[in-house]
Amino acid sequence: MRISYQIICDFWSQNKKLLIIWQLVFLLSAAVYLVMIPKTYEAYFHVRTAKILVNDKWDALKWARYTRRNLMSPQGFTPELARVCVGSDSNAARRSLVNAMQIDILDDSGGVLAISVRLVGADHAKECANLLAKNIVDTSEAALTNRLLEDGFTAGNLQKGKINNYEKPMITSQPRMSDSYVRPQIAQTMLGAFLMGLISVSAYAILKRRYFSE
Repeated sequence: MRISYQIICDFWSQNKKLLIIWQLVFLLSAAVYLVMIPKTYEAYFHVRTAKILVNDKWDALKWARYTRRNLMSPQGFTPELARVCVGSDSNAARRSLVNAMQIDILDDSGGVLAISVRLVGADHAKECANLLAKNIVDTSEAALTNRLLEDGFTAGNLQKGKINNYEKPMITSQPRMSDSYVRPQIAQTMLGAFLMGLISVSAYAILKRRYFSE
């Protein structure tokens, strides 16, 4: 059977009332969903791990990709960080925190990372980001202290192969919040509801004509 523009127009004309009702149902359901579902916000910050100067060359104590790898391990978080960010210290909660983070390497050899955290609630996301940034700095500072002790570092040392100077880790850009929530997405949700209404009416009309018409 050929499907023409006239056939499509006749089909929607015959099912206009049903289409309106179903569209209202799906769109209202989507609106209720948008009102009721908790809003997810994003906190974004930059952090730099410790740097050391050896033979007139500055390098990160640990390259950024290794810091990123550690952050992607659920066991790499402190119990306090896990509880603040995801409510518990369980393995499943820790995994959800990993999934909530996005980590971009801005400067591998400089140990500079851009990190975003998406969690329910603006205050919650910001608190988690602040604690995460502090945790990264504290971990890097502890590693720097150990390296300086192992190297026998003394201020003003110029010996080849030894640490000549160092820079402590720091948060280079404090956590900033997204202007509004990032999930749910209103346009996509409403468009999905609209399309579901069309598909549902089409399926109902076709099945009715096939199985219940004379």
